[in-house]
Amino acid sequence: MAASESRGRRALCMAVLLMAAAQLAACATPRALCARGSVPRAIAINSEPGTNHGRPIAVDLVFATDPSVSRALSALTARDYFGQREQLRVRFPKGLMMVSWELQAGQYVPNTGLEPPCGVLGTLIFADYASAGDHRISLHGARAGTLVLGADDMSWFRMD
Repeated sequence: MAASESRGRRALCMAVLLMAAAQLAACATPRALCARGSVPRAIAINSEPGTNHGRPIAVDLVFATDPSVSRALSALTARDYFGQREQLRVRFPKGLMMVSWELQAGQYVPNTGLEPPCGVLGTLIFADYASAGDHRISLHGARAGTLVLGADDMSWFRMD
């Protein structure tokens, strides 16, 4: 009886270990173990009084974790990006992460803490200006800074 009870316990332990391994394999890398490199963790946004000629402006900070998504985003103007934003979100649900704001002229957003995803390959900011232009900035290598939204374009000031 002792031998069969011992085999039963071993089988139960093995089943529990296999289930635990399957659970671990299915989940993402724990945030504490994630290598994020030089990606923004805090940004402030200063919308000047004449930003976008007094009209509200949409601003998206986009973290790309897929090489094809990163390349595609780098080629888009802000107008193209905002026109395709929902399609991109649906097409690449795990390849990008967006943080969005809509600001009024003269509005200030103090340092915003960010939780970038693991494996970021590219970080871009898009601003939906009414005027023509790319209105896209790559934040490669920046960990913190201030985005200044002017009348017709934006500027990035690194703080790290």
